[in-house]
Amino acid sequence: MAGGMPGHLTRWMLSQSRVIAKGLAIREVQRLVDRYGGRASKWAKKSSPSFRVGKSQYEYHWYEYHGIGRVGLKRKQIARDDYTSEKEK
Repeated sequence: MAGGMPGHLTRWMLSQSRVIAKGLAIREVQRLVDRYGGRASKWAKKSSPSFRVGKSQYEYHWYEYHGIGRVGLKRKQIARDDYTSEKEK
């Protein structure tokens, strides 16, 4: 995503998303069931492709349940380049 940080999940990001945890492997699955309903085994934690803004790299993370939808959208910083490479000098 060159040029800026998306303010929300785009269709492209959703189409390229991946499951990073499912069911009881999700630490907060009981909170999700208590708050939104459904069965623990059907909840999934997903991640968007990474995108760069300046020197930082981000991903969106969220929880998803078919029939309930997406909840808990968060932008996570996954990397930061704190150095200047020889090519940039």
